[in-house]
Amino acid sequence: MVDEPLADPRCDPGTRPTGVQAPAGNRSGLRRPVDLSTFNLLLLCGLAFWSICDLGVGRRIGDGAEYYLTLFSVAENGTPYPTDRAGAIHDAYFGFDDGANPVSYEAIKEGLWVLRDADGGMDCCHFWFYSSLAAVFYWPLKWLGLDVGLSFNLLHVVLLFVAVQIAGRRLGPLAALSLILMVLFSPVLWFIDKAHTEFFTVMTTSTAMVYFLARRYAACAAWFAAASPQNPPFAILSLVALGFGFFEQRWQLVSRHKLTLAAAVVLMGLHPAYFMLRHGILTPSLLARREEFFGSLLPIGRMASFWVDPDLGMFANWVFALPILVVLLVLCCLGKVRVQPRAVVFGVLCLLILDWSQTRGQNINCGGTVHICRYCLWFLFLFFAMLWCILGWLAGKPRWVIGVWAALAFVPAVYTLQQYHPARPERFCLPTAVSRFLYEHVPSVYDPQHEIFFERYGHLEDFREWAVSDPSGNKILVWDIVLDFEEDEVPPFVVGCPRLDPAAVLAEARKRFAQHPGEYYLYINGMASKLKRPAE
Repeated sequence: MVDEPLADPRCDPGTRPTGVQAPAGNRSGLRRPVDLSTFNLLLLCGLAFWSICDLGVGRRIGDGAEYYLTLFSVAENGTPYPTDRAGAIHDAYFGFDDGANPVSYEAIKEGLWVLRDADGGMDCCHFWFYSSLAAVFYWPLKWLGLDVGLSFNLLHVVLLFVAVQIAGRRLGPLAALSLILMVLFSPVLWFIDKAHTEFFTVMTTSTAMVYFLARRYAACAAWFAAASPQNPPFAILSLVALGFGFFEQRWQLVSRHKLTLAAAVVLMGLHPAYFMLRHGILTPSLLARREEFFGSLLPIGRMASFWVDPDLGMFANWVFALPILVVLLVLCCLGKVRVQPRAVVFGVLCLLILDWSQTRGQNINCGGTVHICRYCLWFLFLFFAMLWCILGWLAGKPRWVIGVWAALAFVPAVYTLQQYHPARPERFCLPTAVSRFLYEHVPSVYDPQHEIFFERYGHLEDFREWAVSDPSGNKILVWDIVLDFEEDEVPPFVVGCPRLDPAAVLAEARKRFAQHPGEYYLYINGMASKLKRPAE
């Protein structure tokens, strides 16, 4: 039972693909399997060369200031917590002379995302594990006179090499190719040269998925656990993987993999143990986001946002997401691919656990990304598995069929490369083209979470005004502070669409809040023609 493949090898690459049906004209009846190992290796080398030699050190984004600060602390001081010496190196590296920059060491020390102990020491709220791994490359780069910021690039390249090699060894060359294609043609490509944890998370979780598909549950748990110091919800996935392993292998799982399981336990406990010993809390998120963490038990709207929201959702911002899902479902319905129930159950559990945990956060429309919410990248290891199944089915088809599928994917692939090229600046306070079209023509079809609409159409993080609108005026979000306006008070103009009449919008908003008492935010959809001022 342990060595049973994920699916029927005639339909799906549950094991290394062997002979498949030959095209017409081949008398042998079998086509020789194509060895993709050399191709994968060349592709990896090209991607590594591009990341290090051409892209270089990427822009500092999101929480990158903390990751750099921790890198200097670990490499120069040997401490995971920042010190003044590391802060001076940090400011000198970025050219901050007076400490007035919002991401300088002094600004970080005075910021909200800092934990202080009784002795006056401090910790960044973003854990040090990721930066510590990058610190392995710090001194070799420094001794060679190269930019130490390349430490993160090198870490990402090494993780990619390891993940691809493991995928090729455990599942075959098609799995290795699937992983490379996912990196090249998904939003994670944008993070390959940046000091942020997304690339690290995608590589560790994809490797964990490889081991799950290969029924190596202890190793699967260890790799999910490796992602958990930075993102604690992956510790739950590690436990889920162990549950599957124990169900199939019983106590053999423990007796055969003691060291691997010990490593998984240590990695899972690293984050909570450190913060408990240093600050008496399990995770900083419980301090900064307590209200959200213990809020609604099942926030369906927030959970759906990561998939369907036109500004930051997976389906709207990764052109391959929906086609991969639909194609696999169609192949399964037609009996071309038969995936074992355990893989489906595990995937659904992973999706629900991660999606729910992401709703515990304070900031849905987070920075450090290009449109798509960077938390959506947590799901890419599931798409890797689906893509592997599709490529395994496709590998058994005639070359002309493979060529047709490649031609269909060519334009979306080029578009994705352009959209998520690492040189692009971050964009998280601007609406997408899909969002603008949707809200202008069919505004009632979807009401996003208020934070997303405020920041995308207000063009500013933490933006809050009494009302904000899309440029057409067909979708307006109003806040209940309108109820505090005096009866004869003239409100300011509506941000996003100056042609809207503020008095008319205010009157409509008051009427709707009266109909829905207790609501904090309401949308006014499809009333642009009634609420706009007459054209002059």
